[in-house]
Amino acid sequence: MRTMMIGIAGTFLACFDLLSHFATALDVMGVFIASMGAVIITRYAIKELLGLSLTPKDQTIHLIAWSFGIVLGFLSIAGITVTGIALLDSMIAASAATFLTLTRRESYEEAYFR
Repeated sequence: MRTMMIGIAGTFLACFDLLSHFATALDVMGVFIASMGAVIITRYAIKELLGLSLTPKDQTIHLIAWSFGIVLGFLSIAGITVTGIALLDSMIAASAATFLTLTRRESYEEAYFR
């Protein structure tokens, strides 16, 4: 029975031309992973270079920066691009968003809470 179900699923998937859309699917997955990696690497670099501590508020900031990278990566896939490579666009956008939001948060806290 399992073999028959797998055979039916395989036949159903064979009706779609998945091989021609394989590169697009890999680009989409790459945008998600590249922007997530850029947030992690940028956060680590900021922690090591500037000595900023991690706060519970930063989790929301990281999610917003990751979303910003994803959106710009999808815009790059759609043709609105800076570098011509969707993965690189998403990494640059997520890294810049992480850097700007975390450094702005630190300067805001220094200015208003001291």
